[in-house]
Amino acid sequence: MTHRRLVLLASCVLQFALSLSAAAAHVAFVDNRSAAGEGSVERPFHSIEQAIRVADVVFVMETADPYIESFTLKKGQMLIGSAYGLDALRADKQIALDAAAPAAQGPGPLIQGTISAEGNNVIAGVRIAPPRGFVGIQSVDAMGTLEIRDVRFQTAQSAYAAFLQRQHGNITITGGALDATNDGNGVVISGGEGSVAFDRFPISGSFVNALRIEDRASVDFRNGSTIRIDDSSGDALLLSSLKQISFADRMQIHGRRRGLVVNNVAKIVVSAEHSSLESHGSAALELHDAGGAMTFESVASSGAAEGVIIDKLRGRLDILGGTITAAKSYGIRAVQSSNIHISNITIANSGSAGAVKGAKCAGEFDVNTTAPCNAALYLRHIQQSSFENIVIDGGGAMGINANNIRDLTFEKIEVRQAGDESFEAGVLMQEAGGLIRMSNCRFIDNAGSQLRVEQRFNSGRILLDHTELAAEQRPQGGQRLLDLRSAGQSRLEIAIANSSLHDNAGSAIDVSASGTSAMRITIDDTSATHLGVGAINAAATEGSSITFAMHRTQIVAPAVNEQALIELAASGHASLCVDAARNTLTGGLAPLHVATSPGTSLRVVPGGELALPAGAKPAESCD
Repeated sequence: MTHRRLVLLASCVLQFALSLSAAAAHVAFVDNRSAAGEGSVERPFHSIEQAIRVADVVFVMETADPYIESFTLKKGQMLIGSAYGLDALRADKQIALDAAAPAAQGPGPLIQGTISAEGNNVIAGVRIAPPRGFVGIQSVDAMGTLEIRDVRFQTAQSAYAAFLQRQHGNITITGGALDATNDGNGVVISGGEGSVAFDRFPISGSFVNALRIEDRASVDFRNGSTIRIDDSSGDALLLSSLKQISFADRMQIHGRRRGLVVNNVAKIVVSAEHSSLESHGSAALELHDAGGAMTFESVASSGAAEGVIIDKLRGRLDILGGTITAAKSYGIRAVQSSNIHISNITIANSGSAGAVKGAKCAGEFDVNTTAPCNAALYLRHIQQSSFENIVIDGGGAMGINANNIRDLTFEKIEVRQAGDESFEAGVLMQEAGGLIRMSNCRFIDNAGSQLRVEQRFNSGRILLDHTELAAEQRPQGGQRLLDLRSAGQSRLEIAIANSSLHDNAGSAIDVSASGTSAMRITIDDTSATHLGVGAINAAATEGSSITFAMHRTQIVAPAVNEQALIELAASGHASLCVDAARNTLTGGLAPLHVATSPGTSLRVVPGGELALPAGAKPAESCD
């Protein structure tokens, strides 16, 4: 090779090296043990503020003393602690640096102040403990991304870990942790565009507020980003105006205000096992206008106005256990929702007799509005849901107040000692639609009727199977154990099978149909005993109709001596069909008596306890 070619080659290598050096990001080193320096590894700056003025990357050494300062990272600047290292940054970001430093042992340098970010910033490998009332990391209207890696936040005395307003870019928080003590605050993310991801970032401790996230598109907690709140003096988690948010890891919240509050979230997913919510003085769970799928192993609340609030749930909610105690208005209130599945929960001493605006919670169905009245379990406009193994014990109002419900299942529900006035039923069910199944339930010793069903507009069917209604300890409460009412143009079918109605100073069942409504009552393989004034009374008036069918049923009321065990009546232009064969009826002046007036229609299936009355038409069946 000629000398000229060697010179040209050397010149090219030098120019290439100079170009690489010019493209490499400049690193400035900081060590608060140094007196003064120019930012090199040998002579580092004393403060972070000095390094920010000249560097693309600020590398901060861990020392025994904290860095007590607040500063702003310019757009594109990176703050790297010694716990992360420059080598990791070079590998992760695929950038050239004009210096090298491996990760060092230790938790990283401690910064006591506020780091402000202007966009496209990386903060990694440091500890942040903001002073009282300060914010650890903040941004306002920043344009670009924000990456927080292996940062450990320690907050107390109302300080925030991060407060990010209108960050116009993706936010990623990877590694590290957040630990709050003594009323620290967590993370606030409000507004802006781009996704938000928490990855391997556990949150724990005692908070005022742990999380508030609003007005973002997509938020994900994953890969070990657990949330454990031992105490919160404010609302623990507030989520609003989000398109999607998911929690793949366990959520355990204990606090003194609301636990989890969700408002206007298109899709929320809580999928981890053993997630739980517990609140003292406020709702443990409050959902408004939410979709998605949530599962909680336990939800508990004490002393709140409402223990759980579910409003416009469009997805699915599973609550698998818990206890609601001393809720002032509603233990659980669910409205305009579907796919709610609650099981293994106790609601004790919840619901009160206090006034409800716009409602008349005492008196008769025909003249008063009871739909908003307080209850331990309040359901309104609920469909395709299930309630299983629930105990409602005590309280100053109804046990269950259900209005405009459709296709619900109640399995192993016990309502006992609910209410303190004779008009407060253990269960009030208004405007049932589709099929309502009540199986293996017990409604006992409530102040009013054990179960009252009222229908004005809807068409529905209610099935009571292996269900007990009794008032052994409060026999003077309601005048009957089961109240059935239909009016207007409604249609109501009640099927009672394998059930027991017993111990009441009044009757077992009272039925009233008016308007042009139609009611069908079928009683099979059931018993009614220890009754004071007869067993069953049914009256059809105006243009209504009642179909009464009873088979293989035993009624024993030897003390009743002033009326028949079963009294059926029709007046006006009403119609009545009776099928009462193969029963065992003991007591009363007569087993069964039918009264009609001119203009009524009476059909009777011959046989059983009923002789064919004058004017009655025989029928093969009442179907």
